[in-house]
Amino acid sequence: MIRTALVVLGAFAMPLAVAANPTQTTTAAQAFSNPFFEAKATKFGAPAFDRIRAEHFRPAFYEGMRQHRAEIEAIANAKAAPTFDNTILAMEKAGLFLDDVSAVFFNMTSANSSAPIRAIQREMGPVMAAHSDSIRLNPKLFARVQAVYDKRASLRTPEQRRLVERVYQGFVRSGAKLNPEQKARVSEINQRLSSLSTNFSQKVLADTNQFALVLETEADRAGLPQFFLDAALEAGRARGMPGKYVVTLSRSSVEPFLELSTNRAMREKAWRGWVLRGDNNDAEDTKATASEIVTLRQERAAILGYEHHAAFTLADTMAKTPANVSALLNGVWEPAKAAVTRDAAEYLALAKSQGFTGDKL
Repeated sequence: MIRTALVVLGAFAMPLAVAANPTQTTTAAQAFSNPFFEAKATKFGAPAFDRIRAEHFRPAFYEGMRQHRAEIEAIANAKAAPTFDNTILAMEKAGLFLDDVSAVFFNMTSANSSAPIRAIQREMGPVMAAHSDSIRLNPKLFARVQAVYDKRASLRTPEQRRLVERVYQGFVRSGAKLNPEQKARVSEINQRLSSLSTNFSQKVLADTNQFALVLETEADRAGLPQFFLDAALEAGRARGMPGKYVVTLSRSSVEPFLELSTNRAMREKAWRGWVLRGDNNDAEDTKATASEIVTLRQERAAILGYEHHAAFTLADTMAKTPANVSALLNGVWEPAKAAVTRDAAEYLALAKSQGFTGDKL
């Protein structure tokens, strides 16, 4: 279940005391009516999406964390000497219920979001971040991981050695070697970053959903085929504007509009709506949120011993360092620049052949 401890920290976007509160348990009534607490009767054990409602997630999350904490505590406090099976493999098998709940929830937030789902996302993000930190910053658990890591050369297979190395590095990169004060601050930062990430994504979503480009005239609709016009009428009806042709910022609307419309001014409005999501100096503006995210990432990277967040992130990738990334990008910069310049000249010539009179697109 190490994968969940990593995923929930960044995917969710209550204080630690709540996450660790053993009184957050599931009642019999909740369990009885909640599909997450029932044996799966669906084919291949697929989630019962037709029955799962927003109100089912909160009790399922808390129950999943309760089970996971108990499993982790049993591993951390085991009296037997740490081995691959009783430590690393045991952690991989822990928290499967929480895994299931998280997987369904993340799919819902991505593909079928709603106001109740977004409210749970805002609430549970910091809780899940704290839960993840309670595992990665557990000194007893890390001591057992360290013991297995130190003897990894004796493991039976390269796959086992690789898993041990990844688990160990995950703990270290999470702050397992920090002092108590540093651990506490990293956990605070992680919880705040979870809230900020959720805030950022939800603002972008809100800005996306509130955009509506109405094509009032025949000129506004120039070049658009009937299938697109039919979809635009349906979008207008869904937005409470029956009889209006509406372009939204969903990819199925804005992308074909940008490809098919022959009205340059309307294309520009749609394009600006797309690229300026979350950057309109209104209630959904994300600049302040992004600034705080950058500041906290920098602080966390420094605590963990890195010059900046880029160095921290890249240290666990094939590139390894920002310098290597820069070298790669600089190596393709001149050829790419030449290709773009050539393409821009061709596009400008095409536009002028169709009546465009400007000097640049």
